[in-house]
Amino acid sequence: MKRELLFFKPIARKTVWGGTTVKEYFHYPDMEDGVGQAWAFADQPGGLSNECLTPSLSGMTLHEIWDNYPEVFNSRYEKFPFIISLVGPEDDLSIQLHPDTASAKHYGFNSGKDEAWYFLEASNSSLIYGHHAENQASLVERLQHRDFDGLFRRIPAHKDDFVYLPAGIIHALGKNNVVYEIQQATDLTWRIYDYERVDNEGQHRELHLSQALDVLNHVTDESIAQAISRVVANEHTGDGYTFNTYRTESVFSVARLRCHGQGNISKEGYWLCTVTEGSGIFNGERISCGDNFIVSAECQSMTFSGDFIVMITTETR
Repeated sequence: MKRELLFFKPIARKTVWGGTTVKEYFHYPDMEDGVGQAWAFADQPGGLSNECLTPSLSGMTLHEIWDNYPEVFNSRYEKFPFIISLVGPEDDLSIQLHPDTASAKHYGFNSGKDEAWYFLEASNSSLIYGHHAENQASLVERLQHRDFDGLFRRIPAHKDDFVYLPAGIIHALGKNNVVYEIQQATDLTWRIYDYERVDNEGQHRELHLSQALDVLNHVTDESIAQAISRVVANEHTGDGYTFNTYRTESVFSVARLRCHGQGNISKEGYWLCTVTEGSGIFNGERISCGDNFIVSAECQSMTFSGDFIVMITTETR
């Protein structure tokens, strides 16, 4: 199993802002319409744990592999620490934020929820990051009075943007984006505003203003500039590939491997990999867009060839 790639079946998640983007972009023809995101890697309550497709472990869940084959991960965590999601909204997501560790523990979770986005596609689209209130007191007052007009800071989105979203930051993903999303495994979101939408039963989704006010962080122009990267980050170039790592201050590390020929690369720890473009060969196995696979922590060097892009998440070391 040392060099074997462990492929996993994505978990489809239907949403009020979903459609057909995810299944079309990532080549998941069996997915229903209305899916807004697919969890590439997750181990959440209610049996939401990805199924392994690799013959040697076929049918085992990520949860079972985590428990029975710890050498694959060599992790410092007791539970699988991330949710990796492939997101294709056809309507704007709710304006929201995520809890810090203290707040999350109050609700029975082990950690807060930092998040990051890498924009695979962005067509006349945007994101919300922060607000235009003069200070924290003004922000709280406007939120309490539901004075949302012109409050949230909307920023144009571009292909290859990387956005880091620490807990407590007001944010929202706009429609017409395709995003590779990294989250800590605390599946907890505080909605502030949801455009007065209703679900299939005609009900408004729950808002969580009081909880949000407890963890709300004020942002400055400087902090926004630091959080949104529109330049190639920490680039390393080798024969047949470029490798970029992206800045976060969280427990996860994010990278992009772009192969344009053939090459080899070394690593530490396990890699959670999603092919977001093209196809090729990786450690002797064929990969193509939409594939999600783990490279074991035991495998310290990889060989590859082809023309593809792989997004990679691993634990910060």
